[in-house]
Amino acid sequence: MKAKSNVEDLIEKTSDWSNMNAAIDACIDFIEYHKDDPRLLDIQATIGILQTYENLGELINDKFPDFNGQVIYQNNLDRQELFGNGIHAVLANGIVTSDKIKDKLKRENAKKFLLGLQNIGAKQLFKFFDVAQKELESFLVEGKAKSLVKKVTIEDAYEDAGIYYNAYLEGDIEGALQGMSYLKNLNPYDSYFRNFMGVLFETKGEHERAIQEYLIGIQQDPEDPKIMYNLMNQLSLISLHPLILELWVYYKEKGKPGKDQNVDLEIQRIVTVSKICTMGLLSKFLKITEEDISSEEESLFNELVIADRPWFKN
Repeated sequence: MKAKSNVEDLIEKTSDWSNMNAAIDACIDFIEYHKDDPRLLDIQATIGILQTYENLGELINDKFPDFNGQVIYQNNLDRQELFGNGIHAVLANGIVTSDKIKDKLKRENAKKFLLGLQNIGAKQLFKFFDVAQKELESFLVEGKAKSLVKKVTIEDAYEDAGIYYNAYLEGDIEGALQGMSYLKNLNPYDSYFRNFMGVLFETKGEHERAIQEYLIGIQQDPEDPKIMYNLMNQLSLISLHPLILELWVYYKEKGKPGKDQNVDLEIQRIVTVSKICTMGLLSKFLKITEEDISSEEESLFNELVIADRPWFKN
């Protein structure tokens, strides 16, 4: 029997999750030393699947993933390449990424398991949303935004926002944040203020606070593609792909896809990666193999429904 080559041994290790560190190391070694191998994209996708698994595990232990710890994953998973070239239904290491499951039992189990993964992530987002919601309520005067009480017009508020936006462009992040915080205090319901605040917090590296702003933002304006993209992007940075699919379903039904085609394209790129990483995880846990899928089946992810979350407006 011919001995396995080093590259074949690496590929096999990438799908052996009995030792997660060894699997990740094998992915990294493959990417570093076999850049011209046609299976490179498959191994890049595997890193995303592995990172999704690890970060959901942290959430189970009530620990939110560290944004600063995702460098390897982000450097090696190219959204544009995955979106443009697509990915194999079955990766070179045997991990299934197609959601066209023909086995009825495994298909139903996949939907149930996916809901469980989404609930794990949503439990943490509930905490963020609760903090943001309580802050919002503290800004109100007898249930009304201060802008109504003080009779500040939307035109005046947006004119001030333009000044703070220019400050942001000039690199004065603290000045922009101070000004926008004042405007948010006046009208905490304004989705533009929320989105801008989220961007400012992102720039400062305060990602969790950015997520809080975006959650309120999509609650107030689910039709705004920029807020949806920004929230999805934050979650993608820490590989919470099952939650991104939840947002995607909501955006398709309640949002306005097509309002900004450039942003929609970026959303689709994120969603493509999220489908790959989520399905790869499901297939590993549920032992879905190539024999269980068929290109003629309906996409599993097309059967998802809007989840019951407080940041989703009914």
